[in-house]
Amino acid sequence: MKAEVNGTPNLTSQTLKIAEKVRYTTPRSPGPPIPCCQRRSRHKANNIGKVAESRPLASLSEGQIEVLSRLRARETLRAHRYDTIMEEVTLLIGVTTGLRDLYGASILSISQVTQGIPIILQRLERQMMCLHEEMLGLRGQGVADQWTMEWIYRDVT
Repeated sequence: MKAEVNGTPNLTSQTLKIAEKVRYTTPRSPGPPIPCCQRRSRHKANNIGKVAESRPLASLSEGQIEVLSRLRARETLRAHRYDTIMEEVTLLIGVTTGLRDLYGASILSISQVTQGIPIILQRLERQMMCLHEEMLGLRGQGVADQWTMEWIYRDVT
């Protein structure tokens, strides 16, 4: 087979040259060409034709799936309750702001303000303490649920 015909290179000789370049070099690595046989790791070369060791895949049991489903439902309820608490806190802040504005405007007589404010403040304080305790309970429940989920997944893997 001739490499050139009438001064123009033969298509097959060009194809062979390109094939040799591709075979002996990797396009991503700069430097001298590396033969294909040296690029292959010994591990891959020694394991050609061997079947991988078969072992069962780890999976969740029905009980674990049920627990995870319940934890997810509790997480949704916690998020909803958290939003509700934040709405209540916003209302309480509005009440305290209104109380402050009422006191600052001096619309009521001093005796009316001084008699009513302590009662209102006590109620607001009790309400805020209840919301604070509930938030702490939600946080504790969330931490416990997260730990349970991690324990289940660690058991599987």
